[in-house]
Amino acid sequence: MEHESTTRRTVLLGGGAAVAGAAVLVGTGTPVGASDVRDEREAAAIRQLSINYALGTDAVARGDLDAARALYEATFTADAAISAGFDPAAPALTATGPEEWLGVVADAFVPYTATQHLLGTINVEFPDQPGRRRQASMSSYLHATHVFEATPELLKVLGTYFDDVAVVDGEWRIVARFLQFLSFETVPRTLP
Repeated sequence: MEHESTTRRTVLLGGGAAVAGAAVLVGTGTPVGASDVRDEREAAAIRQLSINYALGTDAVARGDLDAARALYEATFTADAAISAGFDPAAPALTATGPEEWLGVVADAFVPYTATQHLLGTINVEFPDQPGRRRQASMSSYLHATHVFEATPELLKVLGTYFDDVAVVDGEWRIVARFLQFLSFETVPRTLP
C-alpha cells in the first residue's frame, strides 16, 4: 500500500466544489512535487473565476447590480475582451472590461425575471513552458436557464466559456473570454 505523502494528487472540482477550498483528492501513484501542489491551488483559484462570473450574472437577473459588479471586477481585468456568440469570428455581443460587460448583460436580461447559470466541466490548462506559469487557459461548460417575465416559458442555453487567464497584480483574472453558444431552446415552464 502506497503512503499518501508519496502520491501525486489531482484536484477534481467539477462545477461548484471549489468553494471554500473544498476538493476531492485522488492519488495517481506518482510522487508529489511542489509544483503539483502549487498547480492544484492555482487551478482552484482560476476555477473560482468561472464560479464568480456565474454568480454575478445571476445577480444581474435579480437586479442586484452592485453584487454583480463586485463579482465581475473580481473575475476580469479592467481591459478584458469579453464576447459571446455562435461564431468566434463574428460574436453577437462584445465588450471591454467588467463594467461594459455588466451593461451588455443587463440589457440582454431585460425580458427575464431570474436566471440560473450552472457550470459543468471546468478545465484549466497551464502552458508547458516554466517561464509562462502566470498564464493559463480555461474552458467551462454552461447550462443556463432564463425565466421569461411575460410568458410562462423558460429559455435554456447551452454553451462553453473559453478563457485566457493571467496573474495581474498578484491575482488570477480573466483577460479574454468568449462564450460559444451551442443551442437555445424555449420550453414551457412547469409550475408547482
